[in-house]
Amino acid sequence: MKSVTRDHVFWSEPIKGSRFRASIVGVESEDAALAGLEAIRRADPDATHHCWAFRLASGGVRCSDDGEPSGTAGRPILARLEGRDLVDVLVVVSRWYGGTKLGAGGLVRAYGRCAGDGLDEVELRVWVRLAELTLTYDYADGGVVDRIVGERDGTTEYGATIVRRLVLPEDERAALIDEVTEATAGRVLIG
Repeated sequence: MKSVTRDHVFWSEPIKGSRFRASIVGVESEDAALAGLEAIRRADPDATHHCWAFRLASGGVRCSDDGEPSGTAGRPILARLEGRDLVDVLVVVSRWYGGTKLGAGGLVRAYGRCAGDGLDEVELRVWVRLAELTLTYDYADGGVVDRIVGERDGTTEYGATIVRRLVLPEDERAALIDEVTEATAGRVLIG
């Protein structure tokens, strides 16, 4: 899976007088996606339609034709996100009607092409699912745990024991647990 590194705006060539603009926004939740959509609507209230789709790493997926014929706008936008395996991304394609109807096939092509061309221009990054891990251990095991854990992101609390909370890529979690357990003979409490 991948995601966008920054927000992006793309204008396509006019089609029979209609103008199309893709607004690509990085989001991490449905609330953030809907807030992003609302901000775009407020910024351009004169657009005839603001058709959109988002796909979240958490599994949330939604799309809307925003008044265009059913299946002609939101679904083609979503197909571009799915085809590129993008997550945590909102794409809003705004249309300013130019006076000539495009027909269902023309709308599918126009919305899908605008979204796809906009996504082609944006810089992508590999999306990594993160996991949290808590290690609780005695000071005697501090050196061993520090050597294994290294400079990973997290916090450390010192009290009667050391409590280290880490954030790491989910696919590294099991190996780290095994290594810490083996190196300390199971003395570290892992949660």
